[in-house]
Amino acid sequence: MSPVIQPDTSEAEDLTPIEPGTYKARIVSGASQLSAEKKQPMFVPTFKITVDGKERTRKAYIPVTGAGAFGFDQILRAVGEVELAEKFKANPGQVPFDTDMLNNRELNVVIGTQIYNGQPRDLIQSYLPV
Repeated sequence: MSPVIQPDTSEAEDLTPIEPGTYKARIVSGASQLSAEKKQPMFVPTFKITVDGKERTRKAYIPVTGAGAFGFDQILRAVGEVELAEKFKANPGQVPFDTDMLNNRELNVVIGTQIYNGQPRDLIQSYLPV
């Protein structure tokens, strides 16, 4: 006889693509890691995005140096940290940053779509103030 299990999927994350548009979001955590190929530092925030009254979890992988750092700059400005964004721009690599300061901050995210391995997938394209 095969083993009998009793699954509970009540807390399973909904990873179906989010329709393109602008949504309210909250940063619930942030981590730092290096990109796989170039080993560039990245900020990896986890967002709770409100879609049709339900929260959906998404992550973004945002470079914090070079031309790709515009996303990090956008996040700072979207949560009202304009002065800090200007400090980073004026003093590249000189200002320390505790990613926890972004926890529970609200902003709007603009969702688009992309094709990944032949399947549609949502993608956070930009960050705006609430």
